[in-house]
Amino acid sequence: MLIILLLILLLLLLLIFLIILFFIAKIHLLINWQWDEENKSLYMETSILHITVYRKEIDFMTLEVTSLLDGNVDKTKALLSPMCTLLKKANIEKVEAKADVATEEPDRTAYVYVMLKSLADSITAMTGNHENVQINVSANFSEETFESVGECMISFKLSKTIKELIEINRIRKG
Repeated sequence: MLIILLLILLLLLLLIFLIILFFIAKIHLLINWQWDEENKSLYMETSILHITVYRKEIDFMTLEVTSLLDGNVDKTKALLSPMCTLLKKANIEKVEAKADVATEEPDRTAYVYVMLKSLADSITAMTGNHENVQINVSANFSEETFESVGECMISFKLSKTIKELIEINRIRKG
């Protein structure tokens, strides 16, 4: 009888611990990218309590574009709504990015530069913590290239985003 009571008490303590953990836990999403002549890649990692639960690296140099488009358009459209809701609840922890823009025509380079600079300023304004956001955009009028390197860390409270995460998982599994 005493052993059963101890097991019930242990289960209750474990349940209380999991409930508290649910309300304080954060999901961290880390995104690294590099886009230049030699390397076009994206790395994503998701962790909860510093335990990695998802990791994906995409190399755009070897990726077939048709494999991205075949049958995934409807799924991508369905993912947009829960993803936007999730991003509204996100906290941007850190953004470090550098982009060097150059096209074959100087006027087009200027337009792209202004557009990217405006986007960078908007991202900086959206985040309340300007110390953790460093986005540098530069224009190169002497050669034709686009290079970008960056890192972004976003966090979500698990208790506030569980509905969207379940919806995203349901859509992904189809």
